[in-house]
Amino acid sequence: MTKLHVLLCCCVFQCLLAHGQVMTGREIIDEQNSRHGSDTEYTKEKMTLIDSSGKQEVRVIRRFSKDMGNDEVRFLFVFDSPKSIRGTALLTWAYDEGESDQWMFLPAQNRLQRIAKGNKKAYFMGTDFTFEDMEPEDLDDFDYEIIDEVQISGLDCWMIKASPNNPQTMQTSSYGHRVLYVLRKYYFTVKIEFYDKRGVKMKTQQNGLLAKIDNQRFRANKIIMTNHESNHRTAVEFISREIDLALENSIFTERYVTSGRHLQ
Repeated sequence: MTKLHVLLCCCVFQCLLAHGQVMTGREIIDEQNSRHGSDTEYTKEKMTLIDSSGKQEVRVIRRFSKDMGNDEVRFLFVFDSPKSIRGTALLTWAYDEGESDQWMFLPAQNRLQRIAKGNKKAYFMGTDFTFEDMEPEDLDDFDYEIIDEVQISGLDCWMIKASPNNPQTMQTSSYGHRVLYVLRKYYFTVKIEFYDKRGVKMKTQQNGLLAKIDNQRFRANKIIMTNHESNHRTAVEFISREIDLALENSIFTERYVTSGRHLQ
């Protein structure tokens, strides 16, 4: 798979290839992706929406993901609380080639509604994440260029500019480009800046409270997305996480959601 989920970007401990060549931006992202992927993942999360006046709305969510093989990854995102949105779900089928498929489930309508390709720039359920942010990206649709090296909290980072490289992605993406701040030591992306097509910074995502999963994999236990246009923030704190557990394929089907089996 050449997919990358922007909410779980992580990496390893060296900046040279075996033959001694300095790594390119794409090679760094490929290494990150291969070192820290998982066959399945299940998380429970606390999501807090914070508006410009400081008012907060707290939600509890569950997120499932599975590599289905044949260059396909599926995701299911479920709201457990508050009561007003309990059972609302987002189902995503992502392919190594071609556009992803996404459906929203609203309990009041009791049906899945396909997200149109042109609507993926819209924000998801009042958060600061768009539908585009909620799906993995095809790495072949972007160019990854090392533009600088900086320090964050005393740790060396590459700054990697990710830019769409084909007309279709340029048209469908919300962003003109993104800048990824990748820790050299762990190949973990600790910050992402999102720029519009005029070059104005729209949002910043910060990935913190790093947790070591095993010998090579890390995850962020807190993610904050700040929308600079609306002065709104979405903070995600991970309550629990299980990696490489057995998840049935049926979890990632339309019938599983429409039958109500996605509810706890």
